[in-house]
Amino acid sequence: VRTPVTSALQADVGPHRRFGTAAVPLEDFQAVHRWAGGSVQDAIVTSIAGALRTWLQGRGAAVDPSSVIRALIPISTANTGGGAAGPSAFLVDLPIGESDPLIRLRRVSHDSAAFTDVSRALGARTLVSIAGFGPATLHALGARLAAGISSRVYNVAIVNVPGPQRPLFAGRARLLASYPVMPLASGQALALGVTSYDGTVYLGANADREAIPDLDDLVSGLARAVRELREAAQVPRSDRYAPMQSGRHA
Repeated sequence: VRTPVTSALQADVGPHRRFGTAAVPLEDFQAVHRWAGGSVQDAIVTSIAGALRTWLQGRGAAVDPSSVIRALIPISTANTGGGAAGPSAFLVDLPIGESDPLIRLRRVSHDSAAFTDVSRALGARTLVSIAGFGPATLHALGARLAAGISSRVYNVAIVNVPGPQRPLFAGRARLLASYPVMPLASGQALALGVTSYDGTVYLGANADREAIPDLDDLVSGLARAVRELREAAQVPRSDRYAPMQSGRHA
């Protein structure tokens, strides 16, 4: 029996926000993918689940082995008639009650694979190539899709859009980082945007200022979750590793 944990993430949303950021080497998630299976996105979502678990426990929330958080994850899909791709979404019960990060990864991978097989899902990178969209456009599509679904169906939206793995420039100025900012839907106190750019995965966490005053604890917990997942997957030391960077902007 799966028991959703919702009290910390669903609240009346006011006008003020907190915004936190984190940056993790893409190689961390690629290494987990190589050594433990699943996709790179599965590794990212599993790490977010681990950070949510630590954050909720730090708040004194009742997290038991059956506890889950239901995440809405927008993706790009092809329609069944073979026409143009468009946005869709699936729901994943993040197993935050599971203490073993490798089992969390397998459960996330199982749920994701089941939806992909049914929906004929395309990766966001494919949508970028066939439609000319950029990550910002896809994040906006995902935000609109999440806003159109009742907040009673899910607890948090996670919009993950792969970006270019080469440096981008505006004239001679190099783009150093890219942190997505996802709007909050009605009744949702937290929204997470993820994008990868030039070898790094960037997380932007947007939260209601009053409902989640400890957003920095959630963001900083991602480093521990990534490290635990790497260790559980027995990723060799030879894989490139760099410390995660995190921050918060009120």
